[in-house]
Amino acid sequence: MKKNIALVTGGFTGESVISYQSAENVRNNLDLTLFNVYTIDIRQDDWTYTDKQGQIQSVNKADFSILEGSGKVRFDKVFYVSTVVRGKMVVFRPILSSLVCPLLAAAAP
Repeated sequence: MKKNIALVTGGFTGESVISYQSAENVRNNLDLTLFNVYTIDIRQDDWTYTDKQGQIQSVNKADFSILEGSGKVRFDKVFYVSTVVRGKMVVFRPILSSLVCPLLAAAAP
């Protein structure tokens, strides 16, 4: 069974452009035969996911899930390439602590 990966991108600063570029590069290099990849856009006003039909929907922040088709998608791991301001990470900590894959979340040099 394919693992569900949340590819988290975006941010609250002008550096979010770099995050989007990095996320695209990551997506292009993930083996899509092994993973279902869902790009999650983190912005100050909302966390969103754009589905295959181009519809933008909010991420459920209570359990960090999305709706796709007729079901709820929960993530097995998070690939974090966002540039959110450090103080804003407090919201993420409870969610990411159990999901972030150490190798995938390594900081760039």
